[in-house]
Amino acid sequence: SGKHAGMLITARHLGEPLENYISPDHPVQRRILSVFADMCGVEESEVRLAVDGCGVPVHALPLSRLAQGYARMSLPSLFAPARAAAVRRVTSAMTAHPEMVAGSERICTQLMAAFGERLFCKSGASAFYAVGLRDRGIGIALKMEDGASSIVPYAILSVLTQLGVITPEEACSLPSFQDRNLYNNHHAVVGRTELVFRLEPCGVA
Repeated sequence: SGKHAGMLITARHLGEPLENYISPDHPVQRRILSVFADMCGVEESEVRLAVDGCGVPVHALPLSRLAQGYARMSLPSLFAPARAAAVRRVTSAMTAHPEMVAGSERICTQLMAAFGERLFCKSGASAFYAVGLRDRGIGIALKMEDGASSIVPYAILSVLTQLGVITPEEACSLPSFQDRNLYNNHHAVVGRTELVFRLEPCGVA
């Protein structure tokens, strides 16, 4: 509901029609696409469009480009003054009021409530997750290939721990995401989620 409200408020503020504001051809949606492409360092033609669950256009790029977008947002000084001020305002609002980003129980809220001075983050559709490391020019983009969103909190905590953004002890301070047991309808343990991946350095082209 928040993004729909933002789209409508923007249209009204700029004197644009409210009708069909979810259409890809509406000025609001064209502007969103332009800013999204600019943030991720690509041409608009490189962005693939589909329809989100709530009916508005949703944008797709390779994970490396999405990580780059979060990296650029994490270092607002890369932008001209007006864009830099807007980025700072957005990321500061996210970390000051994380419950407005993701409600009360999700990993986004708990991460920003605990470590908002270090990072900002947001989940996406079909087990996508992205993080910007504040003032460091580093972005992280993660996607579960099978769309298993239930694994994302464990995976992103592991990534942040492996990168040294948070310590293992700090990760354990988020108790909602430390019980990796799988339960049946009788609340009996029938399995356990185990993370077996390790990040590896890669060369820079």
